Amino acid sequence: MSLDLESTLRELSTALGRAGSTSRGDTVRIQSFVDWCRQQGVPQVDCRLLLAFASVQPKRHALRALETSCKKLLPDGHPFRGVLRYAVQELDRGRRGARTRQEILEGPWWRPLFGKANIDALSYTQLKVVDNHLEWMAKKQISSPTAEDYLAYASNCQSAPPLTSLQAAYILLGLPATPSIVEALPAAITRKRQMTSRPSSSISKPQKVRKLSVSRHSLPPEWQESLADLRKGMLKNSVKAPSRGYYSTVERAVCQYIHACRQNNLKDDFSLEGIQAFRSVLEARKNKNRDLRAATKKMYFDALLRFSRYRGESDELIGILRSASHALEMDFKNQNPLKFGKLQEAGSIQRILSTAIDLKAASRKEHTSTWRSAKINEALALALFAFLPLRLGDTRLFWGAHITFVAGRYFIDCTTRKTGTPISGPLPMFLEPFFAEALLLGVDEVFLDRYRQEAINSRAPLFRKPDGTQRARSFASDAWRKHAGTGMHIARSLVHTELGQLGCKGTAMALSICAQRDPRTARFYQGQAMHDARMLQALHILGSDITEEEQKIFFPDLDSNDESFQCG
Repeated sequence: MSLDLESTLRELSTALGRAGSTSRGDTVRIQSFVDWCRQQGVPQVDCRLLLAFASVQPKRHALRALETSCKKLLPDGHPFRGVLRYAVQELDRGRRGARTRQEILEGPWWRPLFGKANIDALSYTQLKVVDNHLEWMAKKQISSPTAEDYLAYASNCQSAPPLTSLQAAYILLGLPATPSIVEALPAAITRKRQMTSRPSSSISKPQKVRKLSVSRHSLPPEWQESLADLRKGMLKNSVKAPSRGYYSTVERAVCQYIHACRQNNLKDDFSLEGIQAFRSVLEARKNKNRDLRAATKKMYFDALLRFSRYRGESDELIGILRSASHALEMDFKNQNPLKFGKLQEAGSIQRILSTAIDLKAASRKEHTSTWRSAKINEALALALFAFLPLRLGDTRLFWGAHITFVAGRYFIDCTTRKTGTPISGPLPMFLEPFFAEALLLGVDEVFLDRYRQEAINSRAPLFRKPDGTQRARSFASDAWRKHAGTGMHIARSLVHTELGQLGCKGTAMALSICAQRDPRTARFYQGQAMHDARMLQALHILGSDITEEEQKIFFPDLDSNDESFQCG
């Protein structure tokens, strides 16, 4: 770091003249330094000039004494005090026999970094860390280190901190985001931690006590056989097996029914007493200090009804289950759908997209690939599925198979599992920065074409960890629950609500986007949107006679401080 000599000396002289209570020793030290600098005829004052001044002084600690005097005259944070502190430290290191910063920077491996890296941002310790690594690479003739190279460099270390210290120093240098720094170094750190971590404890954890159901393996043998056939999709008793996604619901209902029977000392089979006991258990059960909703109870009885038909139970028993399901359906219709409360928490699509933009910006500030990857993947999940509200089972998308890049645009081509509806076409251009960030993970944008083509060729997962492995199946919905307050399923309601305001045409568009076919869904959302539209029209009529002056007085603009949404 260097400062303009004339302005620095002028400030020192001014400060010296302004301070009336300065001791004679402080005045002599500063004035002698000012006079000596003017004789040198150099334009800049830096560490070298200060060390040269110390070398011609008769006293050993002249430079430290000058620093003490300047502390009395110049405020904290003054640039000259920083340069002076730097020079004092360099002088002390030289006298101790340690290498000074100037001597370290004389290494030939530093030359390519001059003018490109912020070397002054490194502390002395960090400078030595980078110097050791650069020297090692120069000896090995390595220009772009891989994860294996970093591990070889740290092979004598028993832990990952030497590599994490190197990573922190490279971040401070502000070098271009090359793969060797952004990808290879974090990967080496992860592998080093795995290599040096302690083995997990061999003590097995006690098995969790079941309070609501029994294990599938403790069901009656004939029921286990029926569940196995159902899972295979076999036709039984002239009854088709339900969809594969519905199997887990049937299994959960059956296991909970048998648990209720055993609690009441009933036999492990369908019976009127068992059905009544199971309904009593559901009535008494709490979920988050709230009674189970009628829709949840109906789901269990519908699953038992499907299973009883599949097993070929008697018509009398099937009739009892059907009556119980019908009674719960009447209760279900009298309750407001729970998703409307979630819909209000989530807000509009505009709010979801704003959150995604904020997450994308926050990901760039993360220094670790783990957190950077997590945030940009969450941002992509919010933005993509706000436009394209797929079901959770359809969110495991892959580059090259489902997401492609043709003629400067991203395209999607997938088929929904529930309805088999093909969804294909160009994706909104608003999503392009999210795809780019997810591919690069902090690497410079010049590598985008290369990384995108590699992902397409290798059929890489769209949502992936820094090591390339696929994220959990529930990742997209977890991201929505974390940032929107509800699961990803609410995106379909958002699309229906906003497009439903266009009437029949908008509802048809919403059904197509959400890959839904149920006409009841169409009538419901079209009716809801028509109700909202008429209410809005009534508000316009009521407010038509209010002047602008009256409106400002009685209806102040409470949202005047909100920033408008921008997609750029």
